[in-house]
Amino acid sequence: MTLSIALRGDTARFPGNTLPALRSALRAGADLVKIDVHLTSDGYPVLVDERVVALPGSPPRQVADLTLAELAAARDDVERRIPTLMEVIAEFGGGDTAPLLVDAASPQAALAADTVLREHGFGDLALFTGPLETLQALRARSPGARIMLAWEQPGPPPEEVARTLRPTFLGSHFSLVDRERVADLHRHG
Repeated sequence: MTLSIALRGDTARFPGNTLPALRSALRAGADLVKIDVHLTSDGYPVLVDERVVALPGSPPRQVADLTLAELAAARDDVERRIPTLMEVIAEFGGGDTAPLLVDAASPQAALAADTVLREHGFGDLALFTGPLETLQALRARSPGARIMLAWEQPGPPPEEVARTLRPTFLGSHFSLVDRERVADLHRHG
């Protein structure tokens, strides 16, 4: 099976993780849209691919140190501003929307994103990825969450990781995948 995954939307035409980039990727027929989610200092999950944002006239700052209002001022063009996850749900939550691959930067961002998605009936269309500790926190709180474990090491993940995390998918570099490895992964569930 082959899937087309739009990383941060249509980044060839628009800044990544913006509403226009997501719209364009969906119009082009992407099967899955990967978004990067960080949490603002006032608790809003926002789409931005960098942990650091440069605000006009000031030095770059961590997204986690900025409020949603401060992030809103980061880009002049309203269509290319940093959107909240709620804005994405409002625009793309109905109809035949491609599922989201939510790359959460921290456990707090994953849990906040999961809460927002589930509260709005979008939880089943989300697949989460991110650092191991982020995925472990998500699994502990949300047993039904769909998880993609990125694994770039030869061989399967440790049995303990696979058992506790129960990933829906395992993401690996193509050079690490062959029939033997796939059969081994299937044996491990």
